[in-house]
Amino acid sequence: MSDLSSQIGQILANPEMMEQIKSISGLMGASEPEKPAQLQTITNFIREDDDTIRLLRAIKPFLSPDRQERIERAIKILKIIKLVPLIKQQGIFDML
Repeated sequence: MSDLSSQIGQILANPEMMEQIKSISGLMGASEPEKPAQLQTITNFIREDDDTIRLLRAIKPFLSPDRQERIERAIKILKIIKLVPLIKQQGIFDML
């Protein structure tokens, strides 16, 4: 797991790789009719909350504003982790 964490850290620190990730996420943000069927499947996968994200969203209103921000960051990280297989398939990890 620490190896994956270090790879994600290297990606986040590399502006070129971040641009590639932005382009992938930009494709996923396109309007529905413009998306190829493969991207629609990926978008649906990322938009779908798992049990962990639903739990975090459920407890968020009961926390202090600082911890609510942490919950939002954790949710974003969880969603990025869901993107790892797609990023790996695009060969971005091979550039490291």
